[in-house]
Amino acid sequence: MTLLLKKSTFKVKAFASPQEGWLSKNRSQQMVDRLRELQASSPDIEASAVVSVDGLSIASALPQGVEEDRVSAMSAAMLSLVNVLQVS
Repeated sequence: MTLLLKKSTFKVKAFASPQEGWLSKNRSQQMVDRLRELQASSPDIEASAVVSVDGLSIASALPQGVEEDRVSAMSAAMLSLVNVLQVS
């Protein structure tokens, strides 16, 4: 599995009516839908997640059997390590 960490802004599109798009869904479900679209766009992406700097999972599209808490904690730990190495 490849993990990609990137600092960026997540943009959510809103539509005028539920028939047009995502207005009827909450933000968390919208993010999960986007993550699934990302996975569907490339066979190399096996799993995806949006994780806070503190290691809290905001949204994820992980395969069955993958522990969301562990992925979140490991992602935050790797980001913290990268920040430490950049300062050095």
